[in-house]
Amino acid sequence: MRDDDAPLLIVGLGNPGAQYAQTRHNIGFMCLDALEMHYRLPSGGSWNPEKKFQGEYVKTNIEGRPTILLKPQTYMNLSGESLQQVMQFFKIPADNLLVVYDDTALAFGRVRFRAQGSAGSHNGMKSILQHCDGTHAIARFRIGIDEPPGVIAQKNYVLAPFTTMERTYLDELLDNCCRAVAHWVTHDTAQAANAFNGQWLIADLEPLPPPPPTAEADSDTSTPAQEPLSGTEETPAPSP
Repeated sequence: MRDDDAPLLIVGLGNPGAQYAQTRHNIGFMCLDALEMHYRLPSGGSWNPEKKFQGEYVKTNIEGRPTILLKPQTYMNLSGESLQQVMQFFKIPADNLLVVYDDTALAFGRVRFRAQGSAGSHNGMKSILQHCDGTHAIARFRIGIDEPPGVIAQKNYVLAPFTTMERTYLDELLDNCCRAVAHWVTHDTAQAANAFNGQWLIADLEPLPPPPPTAEADSDTSTPAQEPLSGTEETPAPSP
């Protein structure tokens, strides 16, 4: 159960530095940047670099709920160190936490909420779980970036920029990711999963449904003429 007296904490995973800013592995940072812009308080500033947190954070309000956004600056595989410092300082329980990161097992344009589970092969999520007392009951929001094509190694794929085609859809994707995260804020992980898991957040990429049967096919109820079994011949009449 969430603690209503504590703020929510949404952490996006990525790598610091300009060379990684537009890579697939940084979609978590991109989502947090979109949230910060959408929900920036009139009296608030932008990201605050905080050395003791090893990250950048900002306090905001999402749909009436006090929320802290965090981008760890430790590199991906040490993300949990930054998260742990913020949770301890602001006294935020694990039930108030949502982790946002990339997932190669989901198609580009698809997302998935999950209330708990293992980290899979994601090193950033592994670090998060290790620094949250080993619990797997951490809500996460995974954003699909597709599987590596062909023989490209996964490491090289996730650290590469999005393609030109993908970049044309990023704004739409991130806008809808903000909508999904806001739904998590106002509801819970299960309800957010029901609303967004399995949905396409990029309309142009959603596969078309199969065409309905044609009227001609529906009306054709005649029984086809029976053909002789292959490999058989009629038996000739016996000779008188």
